[in-house]
Amino acid sequence: MLKDQPKEKKMVAYSYEKLINSISFFSAEHTKLTQKPLYKTTLLKYLSLFYYKVFSTLGEPPLELSFVAMENGPVAEEVYVGINENIFNVAEFEIIKNMGMDNLEKTQIIGKSYNLDFFSDFEVEVMRDLITKYATSYKNNNEIIDATHELRPWKIAWENRGNGKMKKMNDEDIFEEVSQDNLANEHYLIYKTLRETSIANFSR
Repeated sequence: MLKDQPKEKKMVAYSYEKLINSISFFSAEHTKLTQKPLYKTTLLKYLSLFYYKVFSTLGEPPLELSFVAMENGPVAEEVYVGINENIFNVAEFEIIKNMGMDNLEKTQIIGKSYNLDFFSDFEVEVMRDLITKYATSYKNNNEIIDATHELRPWKIAWENRGNGKMKKMNDEDIFEEVSQDNLANEHYLIYKTLRETSIANFSR
């Protein structure tokens, strides 16, 4: 499912820059605190927690991503495919792939530089809070996995996956109730309408 993602789906330039800089931020800051490299699996956790925290608070996602629920948490399809298929060829971070002792590929993300000007003050606060919470005491990724398992869209998708190993997540499940009194939800409905009618040209 992940590797079969449609190739024609692209991202507007500004959103792409935000994604690249968020990946570099999490990798650089995680490594700075832990003195250990950030692996792809943990990067995906940071991105999902960042995405849904901002989304549930403001009603608008900080990044253009689509998530699927897997056993160890949400997986952003665009990032998973981009890393696995070497689509990201950027100066902000480097991707290093090695075979582990278990003969499974281990993918490290080495952050080199990032620009926080692409993010709002609130988004930067959320990213820094996530690093402080999950990198400061980092020993393994169990704690951050548990946190992603608390995300409502993951719970609902995982519980309804049937016999499958993954299930598409529905962003709207982040809202417990569909209510016009919920400002974040109301903002999302406006955002969704604008996105559906957008004819923006997609490129970097």
